[in-house]
Amino acid sequence: MHSRVVATALLAALLTGCAHDGDAADGDMVVGGSPLEILHDPETCRSCHPKHVREWSASMHAYAAEDPVFAAMNRRGQEETGGELGDFCISCHAPMAVALGLTQDGLNLDEVPPKYEGVTCYFCHNVESVATEHDNPLKVPANNPLRLAHDKTMRGGVTDARRPGAHAVAYSPMHDGDLPASAQLCGPCHDIVTAAGVHLERTFQEWKDSVFSRTDGGSFNSCVGCHMPSRDDLIAETHEVAVTARRRGFHGHLMPGVDAALTPFPDHEAHLSAIECELAEAVQVTQMTVQPNGQVTLEIETSRTGHGWPSGSAQDRRAWVEVRAYDAAGRLRVSIGAIDNDKPLPRSDPQLFVMRDFIYGADGEEVHMFWDASPSAAYPAGYRSTTLPITLPSAQRGDVPPPHHVEAQFMTFMDPARVEVAIKIRPIGFDLVDDLIASGHLPQDTDLKSRIQTHTLNLTKMVWDRTTDSSRTVEVPAAEPLDCPNRWLCQLYPGRPGCGG
Repeated sequence: MHSRVVATALLAALLTGCAHDGDAADGDMVVGGSPLEILHDPETCRSCHPKHVREWSASMHAYAAEDPVFAAMNRRGQEETGGELGDFCISCHAPMAVALGLTQDGLNLDEVPPKYEGVTCYFCHNVESVATEHDNPLKVPANNPLRLAHDKTMRGGVTDARRPGAHAVAYSPMHDGDLPASAQLCGPCHDIVTAAGVHLERTFQEWKDSVFSRTDGGSFNSCVGCHMPSRDDLIAETHEVAVTARRRGFHGHLMPGVDAALTPFPDHEAHLSAIECELAEAVQVTQMTVQPNGQVTLEIETSRTGHGWPSGSAQDRRAWVEVRAYDAAGRLRVSIGAIDNDKPLPRSDPQLFVMRDFIYGADGEEVHMFWDASPSAAYPAGYRSTTLPITLPSAQRGDVPPPHHVEAQFMTFMDPARVEVAIKIRPIGFDLVDDLIASGHLPQDTDLKSRIQTHTLNLTKMVWDRTTDSSRTVEVPAAEPLDCPNRWLCQLYPGRPGCGG
């Protein structure tokens, strides 16, 4: 991450409460070191919120504008659309830079001060509303219509925090993970609709349609509940600690999903551990049945996920089922989706069970870059999805939502002796990276593919063995449960209680 230099004297004055409120009104953005400009810098927050900033600094929010694949796609998109792409990408990848007029297309990010790159502390905690007049025709607040107050008030989910010297504080339902309004803070950048009307990313809409957005049946869970889970820790660490009698707890700021940094970045291993924990229960294989004729049937459950899976830029994701079948001599006879971590996912295997989006152009032919996607007679939505669907609300109010199952079938060979299965995912397909290399938007000698993680979902590892499973049905995952979240917390804070140091 870029180094950030803070004006020491001004910062010291800010943190001791001598912010000289009379120098500039809260709404003024005075250039040259005003308290508000200092508050824009995430490093300012570190003095009182060191754990928040450390975790954010390892997150994809901090990395959003530094990601070389993002930069390459944005540059290519600007070229191929003649600049019409505009701020479509950068408004979510560096929203403060856009809000302050420092960039219009993201092509000059090298000239933008690092404190305005990525999704910063100030951007999230200064949001006051969603500009609903910018809703797309699908009535989803997509493409970042979030409005900032541009003041020195930082919003959060604590109802009675005392004002520290650094800034004013205010309670906001959009920052309260116990309320549905909090999803409106995340949703506008996690639902993307292209200029052609293709609903490219649908995470917020998927959540809204799922059982987890319901507040009337005990199943409610917001984005915060999964991606920013709370723990017992100090919200602020200073002589004037802004904690309250009615604590809501410390919300983690690693915000793991599936994406990870592809270039050196702080606390990378801890972030990867957090991703593994996040994926561990996202999808589960609840049952595997192996017939004498070699047919393998899997029941895949998606009821633990608050959106489709995979979600987000699902056209770039690669998720699939891996099946290996062995004979009595232990020889591998059939391999479906079983590839080395440095190999691309083949598209020629008719039995490959892939979970992703496919996007199409106006002529109905498959395309690879999102700006080429367009509705057509063959694909009215502009895409075809094989992602695992959401868990829908129960038909009867108050019912416990039933598990959502998807069935997948594979044919191996007559009378296999052992079958192993698992579900894997890569956040980015190797074919996408190769495409960007071929077009000259990524360097030929890049080692990015070696840094793209292939994750195996913990609860999808299943093994059937003829000598021990005479019933031909297995219902217990083969993997041991992960120690979450202690696993990544101890990597970040080895002196934490329970971390052995």
